[in-house]
Amino acid sequence: ADLCGFDGEDEDWDDEFKDLCDSHGWDEELGVMETQFTDFVRIDDDHLLRELLTELRALRTKLKREPIEGLNWSVHSILAKEHAAISELSRAALIDAIFAALDRRQLHALDSPELRRYAEVCGFKGDSSDWQDEYRELCDEHGWNAEAGVARGQFKVFLGDEETSPNKELRAVLLELVMKGNRRAKAAPSISELIWSHHSAVSKREWLVANLRGRADIILGIFTALDEGARGTLGSKELRRYAEFFGFLGSDEDWRQEFIE
Repeated sequence: ADLCGFDGEDEDWDDEFKDLCDSHGWDEELGVMETQFTDFVRIDDDHLLRELLTELRALRTKLKREPIEGLNWSVHSILAKEHAAISELSRAALIDAIFAALDRRQLHALDSPELRRYAEVCGFKGDSSDWQDEYRELCDEHGWNAEAGVARGQFKVFLGDEETSPNKELRAVLLELVMKGNRRAKAAPSISELIWSHHSAVSKREWLVANLRGRADIILGIFTALDEGARGTLGSKELRRYAEFFGFLGSDEDWRQEFIE
């Protein structure tokens, strides 16, 4: 692979080899048999094959393996083939493919763990508790049913336009999901962590709080956060939430008397 132009790190090669084994049905522990290697080689030029053989025989006396001009690792690489296929997808097909890659249960709706995979590939780094808060706020913001999950149409609306989720980054997301398969997804270096910040309900809330101007805006923000029904007034239950932040620990009866007073 190095002589054919592979220039990744050790970790990149580990992933590449696993993908090759999965694609070609090789035994990862046993290795590649002679007949399997013969079928695998995609070099039609006999001259290049002879040059490759000469280079391999001379490797013991060389400190560095230089790629051979004319050889291209992409003809063998599963990653390169997937990248080429993904690069041809329209935005609509790209979003459908991402949804399908996330929809492991094949129920045509993404539950919390499935949407978390997308979030993690896009840069979400919180723990399970952080994700529970994020998912709950996303459901509230977008009107999703937390139990039913996120339908395909809702997911498309969630991703927004190209300014919110650029096609280039969505392609990187899909490539990461496809290549990782059942392995736990992690943010790829090519995927900007900014992409999740555009979706995150928590990030939006933190940005709004940080950009409030003056005492009046802050108090209005607190009132709005307490006003769950968006009625413009705070009921007993809503004001109690405010009181509990300040140390109120009484019973329901205690609060009823407190509120009346």
